[in-house]
Amino acid sequence: MSDQKKYTFSVAVTLVIANMVGTGVFTSLGYQVGPIPSGFPILLLWAVGGVVSLCGAFVYAELATTLKRSGGEYLFLSKVFHPVLGFLSGWTSMLVGFAGAVSAVAIAIGYYSADLTGLPVNVTAVTAILVVSFVHWFGVKTGGRFQNLMTTIKLSLIVVFCLAPFFLVGHPSGTVLVPKAGDLDIILSSGWAVSLVFVVYAYSGWNASAYIAGNLENAEKNLPRSLVLGTLVVTIVYLCLNTMFLYSAPMAELEGQNDVGNVVAMRLFGPAIGTFFSALFSFALLSTLSAM
Repeated sequence: MSDQKKYTFSVAVTLVIANMVGTGVFTSLGYQVGPIPSGFPILLLWAVGGVVSLCGAFVYAELATTLKRSGGEYLFLSKVFHPVLGFLSGWTSMLVGFAGAVSAVAIAIGYYSADLTGLPVNVTAVTAILVVSFVHWFGVKTGGRFQNLMTTIKLSLIVVFCLAPFFLVGHPSGTVLVPKAGDLDIILSSGWAVSLVFVVYAYSGWNASAYIAGNLENAEKNLPRSLVLGTLVVTIVYLCLNTMFLYSAPMAELEGQNDVGNVVAMRLFGPAIGTFFSALFSFALLSTLSAM
């Protein structure tokens, strides 16, 4: 395949970022503040998740640059262990792994935009999948440009979201974000360990560019860089976002909420602008859909 028909380094990086930054970071905190009623242990969770993801990125970088073909787990399991394992992994990914993830993101797009558009969630979800599929039908270059554009928009919105509390919040939540007495007991508790499961889910996707190793320009150099750089960027983004969530809203308001982004947006911007911002976030989730 000629370089004109291959993905660039920037596309590989945005593919990793977009695949990781989806609904997980905007839902997980609601299930963490109950068993972990302290700011620092929660932020430590997200830092540990970043370290674990980086370890995976280093392993995948080594495997992908050695085998130099697209395929992700299907290729790795087939070549390193046995083709049967690769076969099973491939069918699992197609029927559950990616199909389920694509559906979840598409439904999230429908929920976040429902108040503004008035459309049924399923209609918006199916439309989003069809639109993104149509864009990628035009080929590698068009799909790559679309991926870069949508990921840039998403990261820009997140930056605005992270900076907004310093200008709009009149009364910060009061949650202490630095280590304090009792935090060590929380970190060693079963609740902290269970909450790590939500974090690992939110970090899933760090391996995204390994799936396009055979279609990537200078894969031997660009693939490891894209995996590591993308994961580092997302780790920083997740720490900033969760710091902002905890700073902006009391834990009592966040507990049990599966749409923390909406809760904080309403608190920061008010109902009208908060609804509009939620719709913008649904638009930004198109980058995650595109990556998958």
